[in-house]
Amino acid sequence: MNGKRDTLLTVRLAAEGENLSAEALPMALLGALGDGIETFVLGGARLGAEAPVFRVEQGSILLHFFSTTAIAASIFASGLGAALEAIDAGLLPGDPKRAAALSSMRRFLQEDKANARTIAFEVPERFRVEGLVKVVNVTISQNTTLRQGSLMPRVFEEGTLRGKIEKMGNEGDPGFDVRVAGEPKLIHVRATKEQLTGNPNLFLPIVARVRYRLNPATGDRSETTLVRFIDRPTDPKVVLREIVEAGTKAWADIPDPVAWLRDLREA
Repeated sequence: MNGKRDTLLTVRLAAEGENLSAEALPMALLGALGDGIETFVLGGARLGAEAPVFRVEQGSILLHFFSTTAIAASIFASGLGAALEAIDAGLLPGDPKRAAALSSMRRFLQEDKANARTIAFEVPERFRVEGLVKVVNVTISQNTTLRQGSLMPRVFEEGTLRGKIEKMGNEGDPGFDVRVAGEPKLIHVRATKEQLTGNPNLFLPIVARVRYRLNPATGDRSETTLVRFIDRPTDPKVVLREIVEAGTKAWADIPDPVAWLRDLREA
């Protein structure tokens, strides 16, 4: 395979009170289950991806799918991303092949009522950051119920975000939360570690170019992802002036801010 080989997706078979392994499950069942999972992931067309690699880890069976980033993008676009999103929303996938493969996986889960078997689909976080897929972790169990239905269309737009960073992410989620004037909730912005290198500190104003998913019916925005920070002056005097200007505007309707703050402290 040409290009860098990386993880496309990992499928984890697990069960409460049961150590799953190739020896614990009949090979015929394991083979049929693997075929169903492979059809679900690849949609019946390999598109250059390799066959999954089986591995046992801490009582779970893992199936690793590998591909290049370009092939991964094609697989997600061919229906895998939409199928994972549908399951996460409680819907059956619209792709008939993937829906049939999902039915065979659910039969496997229901064969052993004593042990709560689960099948989890785990997509590397970077694919979500890059906008290739919305859902990165989906788990189905013997109690999972799915209905017929359709998802809202995936409409993406770009815009400029202005606000203050109030919370930085962590190792697993290197994004940040922004407070925007007039918005009741913080806006979470996805980002990579590389994008955040040398970025503004907490509580300082920022301006950033972002990409987000728009719900055409409600106007709601979600999946906000950083495209780039827009350069801002770093001179402390300029930054201080901007903060003062923002505060002056925010407190414009308060006749005596000092007295107002004093009253708050004494309350």
